[in-house]
Amino acid sequence: MSDEIRKWLAGEALRLGAEVRDLHSENDTLKAELRKRALDSLSDIGQLGEQSAEIAHLKAEVERLEHQVKYWRIEAETDNARWLRSLEENERLRASSFVTAVPVEQYERLVKAGDWVMSHWSSGDGSDEVRFCQALLKWHAAKEGKPSV
Repeated sequence: MSDEIRKWLAGEALRLGAEVRDLHSENDTLKAELRKRALDSLSDIGQLGEQSAEIAHLKAEVERLEHQVKYWRIEAETDNARWLRSLEENERLRASSFVTAVPVEQYERLVKAGDWVMSHWSSGDGSDEVRFCQALLKWHAAKEGKPSV
């Protein structure tokens, strides 16, 4: 082998050795980057797990609140129905009430006649029969809207 070939081979060996070193260095850099990305991925996976747990917790909370809103809606509808029944009952009682069924003047006359009857019913002196008849006449007159006798 000639010296020229040997020199060329020695130069090629040096060049190839440098290229191998560069490739090893680049390989080490790529491995480090790969490790870093793998660790980042694991961190991301951990965060995703935490986020998944938080999402599950929030979904459960939403479901609980939806049930509570349904319960409150039923309560409100029930209370509204009770309120409407109470209003109807009040109207029915007002319509059937003696106080609202008669004119105010007649009601006042009946109250006065009733008060007079109670105050003059019994005197204890034996004239109770006369007083009873007077009270009865006043009562009937008041009921009929006539002036007291």
